Order: sequence, then structure tokens, then C-alpha cells
Amino acid sequence: MHPVLFRIGPLQFRAYGLALAVSFLVGSWLALKRGRARGYGEDLLLSLFAWIVAAAVVGARLHFVLAHPEDFPGPLDALRLWEGGMTLYGGLIGAILASWLFLRRNRTPFLGVADVVAPSLALGEAITRIGCFVNGCCFGRPCDGALCVRYPADSYAAAALGSGVEVFPAQLFLSAGFLLATVLLLKSERRLGAPGALFGLYLVLQGLLRWGIDFFRWYEPIDRIPALAPLIGTKSQLVAALLLVAGAALLLRGWRASSAAARERVS
Repeated sequence: MHPVLFRIGPLQFRAYGLALAVSFLVGSWLALKRGRARGYGEDLLLSLFAWIVAAAVVGARLHFVLAHPEDFPGPLDALRLWEGGMTLYGGLIGAILASWLFLRRNRTPFLGVADVVAPSLALGEAITRIGCFVNGCCFGRPCDGALCVRYPADSYAAAALGSGVEVFPAQLFLSAGFLLATVLLLKSERRLGAPGALFGLYLVLQGLLRWGIDFFRWYEPIDRIPALAPLIGTKSQLVAALLLVAGAALLLRGWRASSAAARERVS
């Protein structure tokens, strides 16, 4: 575990922050390349990316603060971002909402741009989860086997479960899943021509991957909802199920639009 990769004077370069920066740069490059090919202006996309970053940080932090109010006794404590404490789903929801507002203000169809950005979102999470693994957060449940890892005594896993306990590398499982999802999204685009269909597929894959990985991930009792177990046992799995339903609705909408267009061509 190396939460701080290196230092230059008083500056600390943290693993998770570096992974976020790399994911943003790579994701933006891919989205700009795809957007230019579809006629979207570079200025529009760059402005959108700035909104996405700001909204993702605010959403991720706000979701964590609301879920763990006991960790923030004072209102200013929520601003101490360098101490960690963010949730991906809060960031994702914040980014989607901010994108919708920004694109509506600029009279640009949301679903068309969402299709452009969808592979970047998947690739970005694949990179970010590597940062989670190096940082030591978002670790898995205790296990015993070849796929398990043991974090050092000063890690989050050791503090929660005890020193020397082996856990699933849930972060790497999720990273590999989203890397495959990125490839699938890029390969499926030609078959999903209706606006919003590719973004719908991303939401389905996001929901399935996060729902599945939560069976291997360790959570505090506060993050569990036993009343909905065993299929939905955590708050993240509940959000994953909602995203899956929303994505399936977009895919169904796209299939109906494609079918109607095909019937019109035949007639």
C-alpha cells in the first residue's frame, strides 16, 4: 500500500489523486477524439469536462458526508478533501446532473454527448480503481486463496479487520471489469445507433459490475441494508440496480427507435 507515491518538498502526490488525474486526461482525450468525429465542438466538450470534474468532486464528497456524518463534526471538516472520503456514485450522479444542465443551457442533445462520453467513463473507472488498490481503500472481504492480498499493518484493511487478514482485491476485479466494459462499448457502438443506447449500455454494465463486485467487497454496517438482502445487501447495490434499470430503459428506447426506422425504410 502506497497512498503517498512520492513527495517534492511539502507537496504530496497521492496514488488516488494521481489515478484520478490520469483517468481524466485519458478519458478526455478519448472523448474529444470521438466527439470531433461526430461534429461536436472542442470548446463545448472542454467546457463540459470542467463542469463534470467540479460536479463529480462535489457530488462524491457530498454523498460521503451525508452517509458518514459522524466523521464530520464541524461544517468546515467536509472541505478537507486531502484527507480522503469520497464515493463514486455520488460523483457519477453529480457529473450526469451537471452535464444535463450544461448541455441544456447550450442547446445540445444530452444523449448524443452521453454516448460520446460513455467509453471514457468506463475507462476512467478502470484506471481510478487501480488508484484505490494502491491507496488501500475500497478493499474486499476477508478470504483465503491465491487471489487474496494482505495489506500492511498501517492500512485501512488492517484497521478494520485486523493486521494480517487477507482480503479480496475487489478494486482490481472492478478495474478489469471496466476495462472489458470499455472494449465492449467501443465494439458495440455501430450496432447501437439510436441516441442514448450506448450510454444505456454503459449504465447497464456499471450496474452489473458494481452489483456483482459488492459480494466481494467489505463494507461497514452503516453501508448495509439487510432488509433487501441477499440480492441487494448494500446501498451501492441499490444504486447499481437503479442504474441498471435506467440503462435498460434507454436500450429499449433505442431498440424501438431503430425498429421504427427500419420499418420506415422498408415501407
